Amino acid sequence: MTVWLGEWKALRSAMAGVVAGYGGLIIASLLLADRPRTVFYYNEMAMVPLAVMAAALLFQRELAGNQMEILAVCPVSLGAMTVRKWLWAVGLVLGFHMLWTRVYLWKFKQMVAPVYSFSDQAWRVGPVGEYQLLALALPEYLAAAGMAVLAMIAVKRMYAGLLAGFGFWLLESLQGAALGTAALFTVHLPAGAPVLANRLLWGAVGIGCALAAAAWAERRERWILSDTPE
Repeated sequence: MTVWLGEWKALRSAMAGVVAGYGGLIIASLLLADRPRTVFYYNEMAMVPLAVMAAALLFQRELAGNQMEILAVCPVSLGAMTVRKWLWAVGLVLGFHMLWTRVYLWKFKQMVAPVYSFSDQAWRVGPVGEYQLLALALPEYLAAAGMAVLAMIAVKRMYAGLLAGFGFWLLESLQGAALGTAALFTVHLPAGAPVLANRLLWGAVGIGCALAAAAWAERRERWILSDTPE
């Protein structure tokens, strides 16, 4: 438990202020709105960047200076640390998801959006709850955070995760429809696409990226500075 609570130390930094500011802008846009906002933009398009930033926030301490070199010579599991931080990043996003949905319901009384019924295997438009929205968007959060973590571990720099995560988000935002049934955002899925398979795919991508990053992090020789190139 002490190890998990130690991740809170990463939340006291300038980067944490940037993340909090981004979240504050999202909440402010709801509070200042004079009519209901499009739920999709909050549930998917606005939350994926938050998952990327949360992942970078959790790794900024370890990837700054020689912190990872110190950890690499200590009897700690770098792979477990990597997965733990990925889970923390996802947890932060889930906490904010609960916050903005509650603010939305308080402000506009209900959320109306296209939502997929996994039992009926069909889309419908109508009032939706936060858990229905979360079921659709959670695989995206897992994938975004996983890609960012994998990029950071591979390049050993925090900015690599930000570039990879935001780059993918921008590509999906502009060209997502071209991916067809493999699109990340549900709004880009073509009619008749297997939504459950798509969501499971992206969830698996996120988990796979996190596990690959954990395995890569365990290669301790990568973190030890030397005069010879890797």
